[in-house]
This record gives sequence, C-alpha cells and structure tokens, in this order.
Amino acid sequence: MNSESASDIKDNSEKEVIDLKVLLKIIAGTKKWFISVFAIAFIAGILLNFFAFPNLRYYSKSHIMISFKNILFQEKISNGFPDEDINMWLIKSQQYWVQYVNNWHTASEKILQSDEFLSNLSNSLGNSPSVESLRKSIKLDRDIEVNSLNITVSSNNREDAYRINKTLLEVFTKQKNTEFEKAYLDFLADLDIKITENQKKLNEIKAQVENEIMAYYKEELNGGKSPEDIKVQNEIAISDKFKEQIGNLESEYGLLMETRENARENKDYFVYRTFYDLEPQVYSNLDFLRNVILSIFIGSILAIATSLIVNIYNQKKK
Repeated sequence: MNSESASDIKDNSEKEVIDLKVLLKIIAGTKKWFISVFAIAFIAGILLNFFAFPNLRYYSKSHIMISFKNILFQEKISNGFPDEDINMWLIKSQQYWVQYVNNWHTASEKILQSDEFLSNLSNSLGNSPSVESLRKSIKLDRDIEVNSLNITVSSNNREDAYRINKTLLEVFTKQKNTEFEKAYLDFLADLDIKITENQKKLNEIKAQVENEIMAYYKEELNGGKSPEDIKVQNEIAISDKFKEQIGNLESEYGLLMETRENARENKDYFVYRTFYDLEPQVYSNLDFLRNVILSIFIGSILAIATSLIVNIYNQKKK
C-alpha cells in the first residue's frame, strides 16, 4: 500500500515538472507576444494608479506623550499644593489618571489649534506654510489607552510633511516644558515659603510652652514654694496642651522636606512632562511598491494566457 502511494506521489511530481517545462517552452515559443502583453499590462497598471490618485498627498504621523514618572509624589504635591495642579498638570488621584490625561490632551489640542501656536510654528518654518494652511493640514486625535495625542500632517511634498510635523513636535514640547519649568520653580519657591512658615510656627509654639512653664515656676516660687516643692506634673500638663499642635507641625515639616528633596532630585520628572519618542513617519495615499507588484502579477497572468492562446492558434494552423 505504501509503495503504491509513493508511486502516485512520484508520478504527480513528474507531471508537474513536465507541465512546467511545457509552459516554459510555450512562453519561449511566443516570447514576442508574452513580452508585449506583459509590458502593455504593466505600464497600463502603473498609469492607472497615477490616474486613480491624481492628487498625490503625503502624510506624516507622530504622537505626543505625557510622562507619569514620579506619580506618587505628584499626588502628594497635588494634595499639599492645590494651586499648582493646573500649571504642573499633576495627578490628584491615581485611580482617575485617565480623566486627568484626557483633560491634558484637551488642553494640548486647544494649544495646537490656537492662532498663537500656529503663528509661532509658521515663524519657525520660515513663514511657509501660512497659519491658515497649517490649520488645514494638521489633524489631531487621541488614544487614551496608550496615553497618546496623535498628530497627522498632510502635504503634497514628502519633505514638507516630515518637516512640519517634526517642527511642531519641537515647538510644542519646548513651549510646554518651558511652562512646566516655570511652574516647577514657582512650586519650589512656594515650598520654601511653607517650610519657613512651618518652622516659624513651630518655634513660636515651643517658645510659648517655655514661657508658660517659666511663668508657672515664677508663680509657684513667688507663692513661697521651694523649687523642690513645685510639682513636675503641672509642667507636663502645660507641654501636653501644645503636644498635638507641635506633632502636626513636625509631621508637616517632614512631608515638606521629603517633597522638596524628591522634587530637587527628580527635576526632569516635573519639567519634561511632554515628549515624543519616535520621529514622524511619512507615507502617501499611493502605495507605489504594492501597485508595482500588483501590476507585475496581473501582467504575468495576462501574458501567460496570451501565450497559451497564441500557441493553441498556431497548432490549429498547422
């Protein structure tokens, strides 16, 4: 049984080889027809693609990301410095980070579509294209799942499509990160003020404790009691009266110092919040390579079919 199957496979493979040899022989015998039909079909396919896309456009795609590094301290800063939320784009709660990112992308879109930004972009490009042309050529969409604001620039020139998109990324990230740096420096200044105020309050309370203890001792001594007779419990009671205030201020001081240390050591996390990790990718509405391959394939099929028809015709003539 196995020998019969092996024999069948061998016969089939030999037939395929013979058929291929016959086909190549037919093509060789009608090569003028084969080459002519293939050339006509190939050229027609290429021209058809150009006519199908008379307005060739190039598109460059890129995306802007928002950094989530140091997210734990962003939340702490946001809770301790609510006035810094907007300027520093801080995350108040990790649970709702998607909503914050969505808000930031909305703010970014407004900036990118504003007359002021487009004017700066046009100036950076040498005033060509114009603000209105830039407005029409730039399209924005967002992908919250990957924290991305996608930018697509269209142009009838490949180099311009890339240049506009690349310059847009540079101008926007530089502008936003400059704003973040100013907000960061303002935050550090406010943080130093809070630390100074905290220490001032703490020293005032400690001084008040000492003054009350001294006043208590003085009153007891003036009452005729000797230092040995003065009860220590009263001194402790005076200290306990301020214990909660002192504890709260010391805890606040520890958090403020930790926050300042983290902010200073990780400046880039707070300043370089917007970034792009890939260069703009350029493509066109005409996939030239695909169309060439398709034209070769169709041309080959038509040329083979023509060779077979011509061969049949020639055999009948004989």
